[in-house]
Amino acid sequence: MENEIRQKILEFIHTRPRAVAEVASLISKNWRTADRYLEQLVSEDLIKLHVFRKGGRGALKIAYWPTSITETPSATKNFLFQRIVNGLKKEDFSALDIIQHISNNKRKVELFSKEYYGSVKNISTFWSSLNKAKKQILFFSGNLSFINMGNKFDEFVNLTQKILEKGVNINILTRVDITNTETIKTLLNLNKKDLSGKINIRYAYQPLRCTIIDDDICFLKENMNLYGDIEDEKTSTSTFIYTATEQDWINWLTKMFWHIWHGSIDAEKRLTVLEEMSKK
Repeated sequence: MENEIRQKILEFIHTRPRAVAEVASLISKNWRTADRYLEQLVSEDLIKLHVFRKGGRGALKIAYWPTSITETPSATKNFLFQRIVNGLKKEDFSALDIIQHISNNKRKVELFSKEYYGSVKNISTFWSSLNKAKKQILFFSGNLSFINMGNKFDEFVNLTQKILEKGVNINILTRVDITNTETIKTLLNLNKKDLSGKINIRYAYQPLRCTIIDDDICFLKENMNLYGDIEDEKTSTSTFIYTATEQDWINWLTKMFWHIWHGSIDAEKRLTVLEEMSKK
């Protein structure tokens, strides 16, 4: 069952109980296919089925939402949406709250030590993923610190230029302050080289640390210390990297990106104000 069909069925049933025939009509499938999909959702404890007049010629199978489940997939996403748009610092939101809703075969959870996170191997793997982009890359960032992973800032800028040369557009949401002014200027200067792709940066104070590549794959990051005080220093400085390929959630994160983007401010305008302040 495709994720889009799954979502449509769940939302359809949540509004009120539905007969199998109604579900079949909704998704433009035959009765047997609709029934099989519903049985699958029952096996996942998402819905329940009840057969009226069981065994008779007028038997009617009804799918309904269990009273113990109070959230639809839409309600879950709306709740997470509010959490994200109302958050500022990375401590305000846990990426695990997203990844836990993604099916096991569409996600990967990795825990990296501080040493490995900044290692050549990890950086090369991440850069290789970026270099596979064909259309666009979206970055939810804090202050662009990921660009200097392993103290390889110049190498990352060169990689960025090569990606832009292929016609891939790069859009970044980040804070714009004195900690990353020079980094932002360096990246935006790539647009002066008249490359096929363009890099755009806008100011946004938001809690996600996430990279989306071509609407096909996304990487979410969070630090281990978000889960409370950890006495062991090695563990407390470790980083979770979540990889997701489930289209429905990637589409949702992409829409989240553009929602914040349209309400944010162009980085160059922000830089102009910062320069005015520095002269006071």
